[in-house]
Amino acid sequence: MINNGEELNTIAKMLVHSSVSTTEIYARTSVDKVKAATNKVVNYMLTSDNANTELDKIMPEILASLGC
Repeated sequence: MINNGEELNTIAKMLVHSSVSTTEIYARTSVDKVKAATNKVVNYMLTSDNANTELDKIMPEILASLGC
């Protein structure tokens, strides 16, 4: 939700968190996962002769790590 632009207060209320700081913990983890996955894809693409083939190989792992 945070990655889609929803405000933290709204997410906290939806998840019935007693404090926004609890929601921030989960939001930070989510953003960190996205950054790590993005960096992994970029590194493979920059170092590969056949970027599309490499991307096809690693994309399932990346999506799984993001919970997709």
